[in-house]
Amino acid sequence: MELQHALSQIADIRQQMSRARQFRGFRSATTLMTALAAIGAGIWQAKTSLEPTQFIALWVCVAIGCIALCSTELFLRWRNSESEAQSELARQAVEQFLPFVIVGGLITGVMWEYAPDALWILPALWQILFGLGLYSLRRIVPMPIVIVGAFYILCGLVNLSASTHLSPWSMSLPFGVGQMLSALILYWYLERRHAA
Repeated sequence: MELQHALSQIADIRQQMSRARQFRGFRSATTLMTALAAIGAGIWQAKTSLEPTQFIALWVCVAIGCIALCSTELFLRWRNSESEAQSELARQAVEQFLPFVIVGGLITGVMWEYAPDALWILPALWQILFGLGLYSLRRIVPMPIVIVGAFYILCGLVNLSASTHLSPWSMSLPFGVGQMLSALILYWYLERRHAA
């Protein structure tokens, strides 16, 4: 009987430690805004005929806007945080995710300059890199985010195999759905208890 009670207490302590190591800097409302930006860009693009370079420029602008929004919130939360653990987790999140953003930007620049006929591949590469970036955060965010990362990678692979033309939905749907799922996960696992 005492052994069972001790094992139960150990399990509780582990669960509390795991929750303490979860990064709380990403918020569901901001993540949802990035989903709406992706869907809005897709709807606007579906009504407009864009050349490949215009397509890429539009999505680079959407990405820069979303990164700026999320970075601003992350910075403000980091600056106002009284928790040293959360500040350290913020640095860790940036260190783990930033390489994927940088590589995506470098690939985009190189392809824009030297392989404009292959720009159709960029949405797939962006999705794969974003999925890998989410996977890299798996130890500090709620575990179901890994499913969203896998969703992005799958969408990227489908886009690679589906066609050689740029469709507004090849970006809008994966990022709209993926970011909505991320917002739901963040709310459910990190914010719901505090809202109640």
